[in-house]
Amino acid sequence: MYKEISKSLSQLTGEIMEKPSEKSSYLIKRMYELYSKKICEFDIEDLRLMINQQEGLEYLVPFAITKLEDDFFAEGDYYPGDLLKSTLMINNNYWLKYPDQKKVLGELFLKNKLKLDEIDLDEDIKLKIFNAFDKFYYEK
Repeated sequence: MYKEISKSLSQLTGEIMEKPSEKSSYLIKRMYELYSKKICEFDIEDLRLMINQQEGLEYLVPFAITKLEDDFFAEGDYYPGDLLKSTLMINNNYWLKYPDQKKVLGELFLKNKLKLDEIDLDEDIKLKIFNAFDKFYYEK
């Protein structure tokens, strides 16, 4: 396992988020909390949220991939597979920098894609996951 998961994003990046005001959105307040939380204590929703915001990717994506290897349809607050979809939606610049991680995620998807048809999930969400994979996999 990665040694980085025993540290927080603040420790790893050296960045300290400014404390949000009371008027700040829930998202900003939650991100502030997560920046000081040890990565190993992140639940699926924490990972999904921060990956959606493109925050701390170099530390969070390897951890997210291990979660997806354990449970391909790992679910945050929305639906089975929401962590997968968020990870597939990461900006291509990240994958260009970390092609080995892209390869692992791509192989994991291809190995499990038939299970998408078997899972009880809205057809629109399934389509969004497949579209996210196509963009992820074929974008150079």
